[in-house]
Amino acid sequence: MLDPVHSSSYLRNPGLVASIRDLLRVIRNTRRHYKEQDHYMQNLLGTCPDGVSQYFTSRFPNLFMEVYEFIYENWKEEEAFRKFFQEGTLEDVKLGEEEEEEKKKDWDLIEVEVGTTVAAFYKRRPVRVRCFVPSPEIENQISILTKADDHANILRLYSSKEKQEKSIYCVEPWICTLTELVEKKKLSEVDLWTTDGHPLPVLVKLIREVVSAVDHLHDKEIIHRDLRPANIMIATKGNSLVAKVNDMGVAFNSADETLLKLSLESRESGEPLNLMMKEWLKLAKGIFSL
Repeated sequence: MLDPVHSSSYLRNPGLVASIRDLLRVIRNTRRHYKEQDHYMQNLLGTCPDGVSQYFTSRFPNLFMEVYEFIYENWKEEEAFRKFFQEGTLEDVKLGEEEEEEKKKDWDLIEVEVGTTVAAFYKRRPVRVRCFVPSPEIENQISILTKADDHANILRLYSSKEKQEKSIYCVEPWICTLTELVEKKKLSEVDLWTTDGHPLPVLVKLIREVVSAVDHLHDKEIIHRDLRPANIMIATKGNSLVAKVNDMGVAFNSADETLLKLSLESRESGEPLNLMMKEWLKLAKGIFSL
């Protein structure tokens, strides 16, 4: 295991390093063994313990990790080794801290005030929790998102509940709205236009994503009715910005007559709701097909 020319000089007993166990003992007792060596070996190894440690590290680069993993897999619960593993690896410690932080911010545990949006976790996913006074509009928002959030450019709804006369729901997180992005209130380093006023590819991509989301809504016979930059959320995927359509509180859903009545109850018309809805859907689809 050691260089033959070194082993007989460094170790008085040639058979001392006949096993990994004995080699580890030599490393553990470096100072004592180092003092027993002649000046030639001490000069060869360098200082103690740094020089000796460097020698063994260069000779057996995987020794310590192999031994560590073997003991961890087979004997980590033994009394002699338990103390070395009770804190876990650095990654285990960090993971544990993250899990504890996530538990503290679990969306079911945190307190949210009406009219606020807070960061939290839902089943270890980062989310935004929103809280409102119960209303038909909020009920409509949750219902529409439930039906239509199976699209990459519609804000995903994870869960909702009513608690202490509050309507609370959690959705995927976002960075800012399209309004804030355009007005450079957020992500000011992102340029959307060329110097002569033409849209850059990042803006073209975001607009295409909005159109794709609206087309998806129309396929499900849903009209947003409040589509504006303030209701387009900007999220990230890797290094890219992604548009997410949100705020469906006044949206139409022709497949759900109760939701239609919510949005049309103030309108007086002799036309049947479904007939009116179909005509409006045709108009909206025509506009966005341009």
